[in-house]
Amino acid sequence: MLQLENTEFKLHNLSHDEGGIIMNDEENIIPQAIYEVMCKLTKRALSGQVSEMWSIPSPAYLHYPLSILNFTQNDCSYAL
Repeated sequence: MLQLENTEFKLHNLSHDEGGIIMNDEENIIPQAIYEVMCKLTKRALSGQVSEMWSIPSPAYLHYPLSILNFTQNDCSYAL
C-alpha cells in the first residue's frame, strides 16, 4: 500500500494517479471475449439474422467468479 503524503490514508497498489484502479488483463481474457462476440455477430449478420444481433450475451468467463458477498466479507473484518 502507498502512503498518502501528510495523511494517515493509504492507497491500493493498483490505484491510478488520476483516480480509479488499474485493471490488468494478464490472462488476455478481454481480447478472447471480443473475438468470440465478433464471431457470433459475423455469423448472425451473414445468415441474415440482423434483428437477433442485439441479443448476443457476453461470455460467462468474462465475469468475475466471486459474488458481491465475497467482496464485502473483508470490509467487515475490522468491525469490533
